[in-house]
Parts: sequence; C-alpha cells; structure tokens
Amino acid sequence: SGQADRDFAASEIEGAQLVQQVTALIGRAQTHRGLTNRALSGDAAARQALDGTRSEFAQAVQAVDAAVARTSRFEAATLWQPRKAAVEELAQGRHSTQRTEAFAQHTVAIEDLRQMLLMVAERSNLLLDPEANTFFLMDIAVERTPPLSEALGVTRGQGSAILVRGEASNTERVQILGRMDALVKQLADLRNKVDALQRAGDTPPASWDMALSATESFADEVRKVFGADVIDGDAKAFFDHGSQAMTALSTFNTDVITALNQALELRLGRVKLECRHA
Repeated sequence: SGQADRDFAASEIEGAQLVQQVTALIGRAQTHRGLTNRALSGDAAARQALDGTRSEFAQAVQAVDAAVARTSRFEAATLWQPRKAAVEELAQGRHSTQRTEAFAQHTVAIEDLRQMLLMVAERSNLLLDPEANTFFLMDIAVERTPPLSEALGVTRGQGSAILVRGEASNTERVQILGRMDALVKQLADLRNKVDALQRAGDTPPASWDMALSATESFADEVRKVFGADVIDGDAKAFFDHGSQAMTALSTFNTDVITALNQALELRLGRVKLECRHA
C-alpha cells in the first residue's frame, strides 16, 4: 500500500542518516588508534596530535548519540547503548598504556561499530532496498567500504609504529603483507559494485577515481616498505600516506551516502505524491 511504501522509505532515510554518523565515528576511532599506537611507540609528534583528535572523537560520539535520539522508525538505541561506553572510554584516553593492548582495544570497538552499521541497515530496511541503484549505493556504503577502510587503518597504525621502532618481526611482516593481499580482493569487490551501480544507470560519485588511485598507491608503498630486506621509512610520512588513502575513501563513501539519501528522499516524495493522487 501507499502508506507502507512511505513508512519503508522514511525508515530507510533514518537508517542512511545514522549510517553516516556511525561511519564518521569509525573514522575518528581509527585515527585515534593510529596516533595512540605511534605515541606509545615513542613518537612525540603523535602524542601532541592526540589532544585535537580526542576532541573530534568525542564530538563524533555525541553526533551518534543525537542521531540515535532522532531515530524513531526502528530500534537504534539498543544497538548503540551496549557499544557507547567502550567508545567513550577510548575518546577520553582511558585505555591500556601497553601498545599492542591499546591497539587491540580500539580494533575491537571499531569492529563493534561496523557490526552496528550492518544491524542499522537491517533494522531500517536499507538491506531490503527494492531498487537497483539505491541497493548498490547502500551495499557500497555499508558492506564494501568499511572493511576496506579498516584494512587501511590497521596497516597505517601498525606500519607507522613499526617504522618508529625501526624493526619488524617476521610475524608483523607476514601480517601486513597478507593484509595487502586481502585488500586487493576487497578493492576488486568494491570495484565490481561500482560497476554494477553504473549498469543500473547511475553515475558513481566523481570522488571514486581518487579513492581507487589513493588506495592503490598506499598499498604499493606498504608492499615496497615491508617487502624490503631492511625495513626503513619515515613513520609520519607513512602514516600521512595511509591517511590520504583513508580520507579519499571516506570522501567517496560520504558522497555515496549523500547520493543514497537524495535518492531515498526523491522516492519518498514520489510515494507521497502517488498517495495524494490515489
């Protein structure tokens, strides 16, 4: 019925708006993790940068809080409440002072937020979107980009901390190079979805080309640095290169979510018009 279609579209719009805020929070948590890891590895510049990052991190927590409070068409609070405390603790700098433990605490919280994204998409009906173009936009924003961003984030954090120390164990090398192999597959999956979006008659955001080239560029550097016999490189430059890739991917993802929101708003307007004329 017309009313059911209206409710469905309105719920999806609330879902897309919450996805946007949770995705931004994940980005803040990733930056905080990377800088914390560098700081605990003895990098003084990273320690200085942490204060600004913490306030941005705390603001992103508040933005998710506000978005959850605005959500009325599906149950969002039960997804956020069990996760909120752990994220707030990190944003206040309350975590282990042991490097690998602090990194792991952040990684667990980030994975929890990624699971929240999937549940938001399910509860809001985004996962059941009935039209090809909006379905592919949702799939890119919720299912493809976040794990790719996290692979970049873990590599940026772990790799730059190794460069601060100037040495890597064989296990660390294998982990990092193995993650790049997985990243190639994740990037191929994302490319397939962008192609599918085009076949559905939609133009991908202009930021796609930059996201693709920046990700490939960082992956090439990771292979070069960690595939070499002697590990050598500037920790900050490596971190910044990773940040460029993550920022380009984040810009693309924001553009995808904006396009999704606009398409859903258009659909809701169309359905309301049909209801009036029925």
